[in-house]
Amino acid sequence: MHTPRFRRIHFEVVASVAACLLSTSALAQPCTPGWQPGTVGTNYYVYAAAEWDPDGAGPQSGGLVLGGGLQVFSASANGLVFWDGASYSGFGNKPGVVRAVAVMPDGDLVVAGDFAPIDSVPGTNLIARWDIATNTWTSVGGGVGTGTSVESLAVLSDGRLAAVGRFTTIGSATAMGVAVWDGTSWMGLGTGLDCYPPLSQGDVHVKCVVALPNGEFAIGGFFERAGGNGVYHVARWTGSGWAPMGTGFPSLPNDGILAFGVTTLAVAPGSGGPRVIAGVAYTQAPTYPILHGSVAQWNGSTWDWLGGGYGNQFTGGLYSSTLQSDGTVYVGGYLAAFNHLAKWNGSYWSSVAGGFDGSVYALHVRPDQEVIAGGTFQSAGGQPVPYWARLGGCPVCDSTDFNGDGLYPDTADIDDFLSVFSGGPCSTGTCADIDYNNDGLFPDTTDIDSLLSVFSGGVCG
Repeated sequence: MHTPRFRRIHFEVVASVAACLLSTSALAQPCTPGWQPGTVGTNYYVYAAAEWDPDGAGPQSGGLVLGGGLQVFSASANGLVFWDGASYSGFGNKPGVVRAVAVMPDGDLVVAGDFAPIDSVPGTNLIARWDIATNTWTSVGGGVGTGTSVESLAVLSDGRLAAVGRFTTIGSATAMGVAVWDGTSWMGLGTGLDCYPPLSQGDVHVKCVVALPNGEFAIGGFFERAGGNGVYHVARWTGSGWAPMGTGFPSLPNDGILAFGVTTLAVAPGSGGPRVIAGVAYTQAPTYPILHGSVAQWNGSTWDWLGGGYGNQFTGGLYSSTLQSDGTVYVGGYLAAFNHLAKWNGSYWSSVAGGFDGSVYALHVRPDQEVIAGGTFQSAGGQPVPYWARLGGCPVCDSTDFNGDGLYPDTADIDDFLSVFSGGPCSTGTCADIDYNNDGLFPDTTDIDSLLSVFSGGVCG
């Protein structure tokens, strides 16, 4: 009588796990990641990065799209370039300075920033859409009528697009720095945003936007009221109106703290609701006008400071932020004490692989958890990495929340990993792939070794 293949594989996996648990040699050895240059680099600043597939579901592989003030002459690219992992390609035209990129549900690419109409296409000033079916630029509802820049984009869970910046009209809509595109027209949401006297609505400047899993979105910037309520530089759009997020980040003159605004937001799902990270800009007497930055995490009702509060984190401006799937937070900017990039590991802030010689304006985590940084720098860790770089050289493991239930580390993740590894089902129906250490080999026992190592507080092997 033959043992069914599924059961035989399962027995072999359990034996392998038992061996791993009984032997400390199964744990991976430490590895120090380093900054790896992008191919050739670019010749000027990088402000934005995102994953993108140039032909959607077609045969062409995906890669990174980079936006900024950059040029790549070999690809005839100005302001926007695609990197497939080996070489660059351009868009055949010159959008100008790109500050934000977003990938729509159909695979089209939307870019925004400071630029005139592209190739004389009407309605493509400050925001435009690259149509992957025709490989041409098209208008997104008429572009921005009056304003200086669109600075951040977010694709909402229902497929709509939120855009923020410093503008007063977009398409045919009046919008004080915030608008939503529904696929047909723009709807302005920012008319309820303003600043306390002596400032006016003309001083409103929305810097960043992030989509929340429930269809809402959050914005940060330089404003103090929304919908008649004091929100102090950060607010949440519920679908019907603006809502505060706790007390926000008000100025505290009695403590010598003058809050200027929220300059960067990042979000990741988690148990109990989404995890929102905010970077706050402020000055503090008597050091005024030296800029400071602090980072806070939204727990669903209040903000918790990471590593202290006002005045206890950074000297310099915060320009970018992102999170890895294991909860590690990265913030970039002009942060001289951390060489312009800092990492929060749950207990303290530290610099990352030597950091950079210039400011970090863009941060992005790829699906394999590799960190991408872009900015005004030209070197990192003693090697040339002109304007953008990848944190690599070591295995990068997936999250310990293998089954995506928001609970980690827990034994259900190991149970589900072993089930899927053996050809069985996933209890949640949302399990990750079994190439846990992303080495391109699966199924193999090194994935089990890596899972157990990370699960027990070790490193990815």
